[in-house]
Amino acid sequence: MKHPSAARPPLDWRPQFSDVAPALAELMRQQSLTAALMATGAAFAVQVRHQGKARDLWADECLPAEAAAFYAREVHLLLDGEPVVWARSVCADDAAGWKQVLDCGTQPLGAQLFGGGIRASRSPFAFARVPAGWLAAAEGSVWARRSLFAAGGEVLGLTECFLPALQGFFR
Repeated sequence: MKHPSAARPPLDWRPQFSDVAPALAELMRQQSLTAALMATGAAFAVQVRHQGKARDLWADECLPAEAAAFYAREVHLLLDGEPVVWARSVCADDAAGWKQVLDCGTQPLGAQLFGGGIRASRSPFAFARVPAGWLAAAEGSVWARRSLFAAGGEVLGLTECFLPALQGFFR
């Protein structure tokens, strides 16, 4: 659903991706990206880039159009100190349940979502190429996946962009 405050045009989201190295393709299919990255054996960390009022919304972040404002958490997921994933979680500003979940500091959101404490349903993944220039952490275009989590009548949108440095960990 396009929100009127969106600053970016819609991406071409599809149920499948193409032209991706097999190891990266396997990673992109994992339910818990956090668990998959931790399984590499590299030092895993979360670097919070922004938390608070959502900015630079994408036209197709699938958020409730009736919401007056949005809350976001933007992070880099790091392996051995290198940003390998840019992720943004967005909910309506009045979605108290999701805002509480997102208030996890440098702890991975995946630990919250898949650690058993949250009863949420998740939509199927959609995949798109994010154009060059959209992400400061990537010079060229990159693959992204998105999904929605629903719990207690509230929705959380999660977009994860796979940065070029990630390929060095999955050869």
